Amino acid sequence: MASIKDLIKQWQQALKLEAQYLQSQGGTKVMITEGKYLTHDDKGTTYWFKLSTDLLLPDSTPIRLEYKDEIYNGRVVSVDGYDLVIKINDFLGAKVPKANLYSAPWELLVTLSKRLDSIQSSLKKQKRIHRLLVPNISPKHRKDKIYNDLSELILRAQSNPTTYVWGPPGTGKTYTLARTAAYFYRKGLKVLILAHSNTAVDVLMLELAQILKEKGLWKTGKVLRYGFSHHPNIEGENDLVSEKLVEKSFPNLREQLNELEKKRFLTKRNFSYRAGKNLARIEQQLKKIRSTIKKEEERFVTDASVLGVTLSKATIDPLIYEQTYDLVIVDEASMAYLPQIAFAASLGKHVIICGDFKQLPPIAMSNHRLVEKWLKRDIFEVVKIVQVVSEGKKHPNLFMLRTQRRMHPDISSFTNQFIYQNQVQDHSSVQKKLESIVARLPFPTEAAVQIDLSKMGAFSLKESGTDSRFNLFSACVAMQIILTAKEDGINSIGYITPYNAQTRLVNAMIEEFIPNNERTDAENKIVAATVHKFQGSERDMIIFDTVDSYPQSRAGMLLTDKNSEKLINVAVTRARGKFIYIVDKKYMTSRTSKNKTVQQLIYHMEKSGHSYTRHHFHKLTSCKTHPNLQWFDEKNLGQVLQDMEQARKIKVSVSYPAKLDPRLWQVLKRIEKNTDIQIITLHKNEIQLQNYGLIQKDAVMPFIQIDDDILWIGTPQIDSNFESSPKPPFFKCRLISKQAVAILSSYLNLKQPTKIDKQRQLIHFRSSYTFTQYVLSWDQCPSCGSVRKVGTNSVGTVTLNCDHCGMKAGLQDWYVQKYFNYADVKCYTCKSILEAKGKGKDIQILCPHCETEIKVETFL
Repeated sequence: MASIKDLIKQWQQALKLEAQYLQSQGGTKVMITEGKYLTHDDKGTTYWFKLSTDLLLPDSTPIRLEYKDEIYNGRVVSVDGYDLVIKINDFLGAKVPKANLYSAPWELLVTLSKRLDSIQSSLKKQKRIHRLLVPNISPKHRKDKIYNDLSELILRAQSNPTTYVWGPPGTGKTYTLARTAAYFYRKGLKVLILAHSNTAVDVLMLELAQILKEKGLWKTGKVLRYGFSHHPNIEGENDLVSEKLVEKSFPNLREQLNELEKKRFLTKRNFSYRAGKNLARIEQQLKKIRSTIKKEEERFVTDASVLGVTLSKATIDPLIYEQTYDLVIVDEASMAYLPQIAFAASLGKHVIICGDFKQLPPIAMSNHRLVEKWLKRDIFEVVKIVQVVSEGKKHPNLFMLRTQRRMHPDISSFTNQFIYQNQVQDHSSVQKKLESIVARLPFPTEAAVQIDLSKMGAFSLKESGTDSRFNLFSACVAMQIILTAKEDGINSIGYITPYNAQTRLVNAMIEEFIPNNERTDAENKIVAATVHKFQGSERDMIIFDTVDSYPQSRAGMLLTDKNSEKLINVAVTRARGKFIYIVDKKYMTSRTSKNKTVQQLIYHMEKSGHSYTRHHFHKLTSCKTHPNLQWFDEKNLGQVLQDMEQARKIKVSVSYPAKLDPRLWQVLKRIEKNTDIQIITLHKNEIQLQNYGLIQKDAVMPFIQIDDDILWIGTPQIDSNFESSPKPPFFKCRLISKQAVAILSSYLNLKQPTKIDKQRQLIHFRSSYTFTQYVLSWDQCPSCGSVRKVGTNSVGTVTLNCDHCGMKAGLQDWYVQKYFNYADVKCYTCKSILEAKGKGKDIQILCPHCETEIKVETFL
């Protein structure tokens, strides 16, 4: 191994490269809305905002807030779904309707790099990092004194400089770490508790405080939560949080500070020359009060025996990093950068590194090899613990928590078997503890359920501009599940998906259907977020929606790359009592290999007997949960026709207008003179209207939009012969949601066409659609079901090739003709539909009107 000094130089270079990459991207600018004042102290004002998009920002990330042409500096307290809590230097009033947020995440990396400089001159700190990175020395703790998990961890932490703790979900990391810290506290030793997020620090410190108080060992000021916090239970712990203890010391300062902040706010808003002197006087008074508060807080931090802060806070605050600790505990270590953990380890004589290398690793954006090596791998992989475990061996300095108490056994059975290779067991009490949740709708008595959307028309499309995927049908299915569960008493619900576009869609629906959701406490709030945002959280019920389906040629990278096992592990293990898996089995099994976790989960759910297809869909839709979300079978067109009759504007997405139900054409013809009708299709010659607008594009997903608030999804239903086409029984959904309509329009980039008649030139949105694209979107190998590709053999004949099973097939005239009909391919000269004849090397492409032959290669 390279020397610690050389490694530090590599880490600093990796941090510099990542910071430069983030700076080159210009940081992040997002609109935030509905700002509400929460609290105020000497360090600034805390506000809660709603985000307009899914945002991944580490706690303590520096931010700038632009409000009414003024810039205010601050830091992120927490991001939970679309909820953002920030702390800024100034008071902006009780409400902030709308503002712009600018983030500068690279500043944390630059600061961390500076902290690493201090290690270069300290031999003692270098030795601590060396012990962290070379943990395979023989452990020195006594084996005969081990009685349980807690006693083993305490013995290891006492006797060994570095202890690694592998804590799978629900195995009691908080319980064990808090009691280990309590033991060291009782011995009069100094402990530093660190974690990646404020929430994790809060949970650990609350557990520790409860233990010490129950045992009569609590001494005010000796155990301190220092830094930002937004945990609801922290608010009541006046003798745990540093700022609350300062208030006790100076009870009148808070009122003085608040009054001066309000005066400054009003003076700035009504500024004049005379007000300038008054403002200077206010600033001087504020400075004096803050100085008093800072000195008192410094005293508390210095005197504390146990300190709880985030890794970021430890990096930026000298009150933390200039001290030495007997024990440093790092929780959520798998989510932290290696240089962060190394710096943390340099502060302590002994260190406990706790995490789960089977969950998602830290996130970095640069693709440079040094960033890949040092910022995208977790500490367990770097020190070769992952390698040792994968070989079936035991690592001498790794301690594993093996009993889970979070999940119902029907949920944990998958991760226990496929992720943790049966090294984790269920506690005997966990099943009974969760019976009340399992007994509720949807699917009462079932804890783990798979909803297979195969052949239901649950099309997966891409958001225009970002390529993030969304699936409107599966979003409506998820909303039906959420409403059904909530109506039957399940309030703690999480919706997880790999894609940002889908989370925005589902969050918009939650906001409209459950308007009081924002006002509920964190535990009972329904949250829709990506998997990365959910790591570290848990809910009574989790819905995991893979979103992927036709016409996408491949399953998304997040579900198939090297970290896909970790992503699915996180999704499954967030659930306590119910886990519902929404997946298009036919698509997913044809687009992924059998050894992929996403497919293993499918077959595991089927084997357990809790998989439902379209033939059982009525079990879910029979629950009437909300008038704005209704489901209908294939024959029931009454409500569709009624909505169309009453519409001012109608938008119809249909691949083959000629196959549209005659009853729909009758209504469209009847209302076309007084209604703004737009048809989304490639086949304009099949449209039976005289006055309409045409968006010449195949949106693939059939839908009818009524005005700006109603969507009919899954209709108009067209009978077609594609392998991926929906099959009976058909279901359609009537969704009333202005936000969903607006989001769909923006995702598809459906611009308003000019109103035309049949004699005018229509607007085209896609200039070409090749035969190669058609095959990738719709074709499947008849032998193994995999995606085929277009190729040519040694003599130049066009073939369809399967890379999976090796099967090759020549072109058939009927197959090419389906492509011509689908893509509306016509003769360039006379605009007639082309015809295909023959097969294999003898296939011909002809224009029946011009009697000209066109080479098949022209369409590839």
